[in-house]
Amino acid sequence: MDPSCTNSVNGFYTFLNKSMEDLERVYLSNSFMSLQFLQRVICLLRTSHSHLTLLVQKLNLPVGDKWLDDYMDETSKLWDVCHVIKSSLSSMESFCSAAISVTSTLDGHHHHNHRQVMRAITGCRREAVGIEEENRALMENLTTTAAMESSKIQNGFSGFRGVMNTVKNMNTLFLVILTQGLVYCIPGTRRRRTGGARRRWRSSKQSSRGGGAAAGEEEEAEKGLRERVESLKVSVGSLRNGTESVVAQIDDFFDEIVDGRKMLLAFCSHR
Repeated sequence: MDPSCTNSVNGFYTFLNKSMEDLERVYLSNSFMSLQFLQRVICLLRTSHSHLTLLVQKLNLPVGDKWLDDYMDETSKLWDVCHVIKSSLSSMESFCSAAISVTSTLDGHHHHNHRQVMRAITGCRREAVGIEEENRALMENLTTTAAMESSKIQNGFSGFRGVMNTVKNMNTLFLVILTQGLVYCIPGTRRRRTGGARRRWRSSKQSSRGGGAAAGEEEEAEKGLRERVESLKVSVGSLRNGTESVVAQIDDFFDEIVDGRKMLLAFCSHR
């Protein structure tokens, strides 16, 4: 860590500008919000908070003034929104389990019980629909709150108030990114994906029922199905691991928020 970013207001602004430029560069290079990008956003959210906590102790701020209330209010908002994000991610475990049941049903069998397979797919789809509906409502509430809070901090300030103003705007942006990437399902995406899944399933089913098909075609169809099953396993595993990693980062952030609040309260009480 560059010490200048926590020793002065200008150094902190330099850190924020560079961090935002790096984040924008990563996003533009991928053109979508991958789990890795979202983990980077959480990392930047945590780093900016920890740097802000250290910066406060280097500035000559009045004890118990409004700056402390602003800090406490902002960290409370971070806590509340991150708690919602963590809660929404907990529902991904049931979806991953449903998806794994689909791969288990398909794996290692050529003459599938089509009803059993369709029940597994329907269960997985039901989990996805339930998560989408619940998280859409959460997202609508969170974006409304974020927009309201952002509108309150348009006036410029100098010194620490200016820093706090900038941090609030950045936090609002980061939280919107995280809720859109981790909580809210973009309308239409599920329909396109499930439509493609239906077409692939019908193609596989027709191949398995075509008694007059050549042996080579059956082997090719079986190979293609196995490849899709393995691809699904990898995707579900990546989703599960990524979700667990994000939850762990959020838990660490909760600890840092608690430590930061205690640190500043102790800092004020001993001055």
